[in-house]
Order: sequence, then structure tokens, then C-alpha cells
Amino acid sequence: MGGSQAFLAYRSGGAGSATVVKTYNISGYNSLVEGKLAFDFWDLRAEAMRGNRIAIFTSVKVPVGADSVNQVWQIGGNVTNGRPNAHPFAPNNLQSTAVLKFTGSEAPGSAPGSSPERGVDDDGRKFWG
Repeated sequence: MGGSQAFLAYRSGGAGSATVVKTYNISGYNSLVEGKLAFDFWDLRAEAMRGNRIAIFTSVKVPVGADSVNQVWQIGGNVTNGRPNAHPFAPNNLQSTAVLKFTGSEAPGSAPGSSPERGVDDDGRKFWG
């Protein structure tokens, strides 16, 4: 979507090939150019799923004091010579926007979890897990 800072994933050579995820500053539909995003993120990865789908996983640093962020997601499009093309302009794509709220009654609750445990793997390397 024009004006978006995006994580974009695709298969590098068609079905069964490696999954690639890159970052894009999308200023318009005629120039999808890979670029640095204006926010911090880490642990970016993509995973191929059944049904020719790809899931993107990452952690994003939310600006201090932010109570929400806008999000968009798209399905489709294609890749030519390693460059993504614009997605279809079907209603499902054009209406795929939402506001993710961090505060107030619409904010998601915290996820229960335990503290990471320290351990040593089979090769003697220490880890937190």
C-alpha cells in the first residue's frame, strides 16, 4: 500500500524454493524499491506454509508513548527477476487495514509466560530458552 513501510516475503524461485523476506519503503506502486525502514525491528524471518502461503515473523520496537500503530497486509502480486510487483487491487486487499491498540479496552492482554531458562545444548553451548 502506498506510503507503507513494509516487510515483504516471497519465494526466491517459485514453489519449493527458499523463502525471502526484505524491507521496503513503498512510496508508490510503480517503484517497489528495497530500503531501510524508519523503525527498529529484529529477528525478522519468513516461513513457508501450506496452501502457497508465507508467514512473516519479527519483533518491532514501538515508539515510547505510542498508544497504537496502523497496520496493513496484502495478498498476492508476483515477483519478476527478484523484484516484487504490485499486488492486485481487489477489495480484500484495499480493505486490509486495521489499528493495533496498545492501551484502553481494545488493547490485547499480556501473554502468560515463564522466565527463560538457562541451559547447555548438546555441543556445550550456553543458551537462554
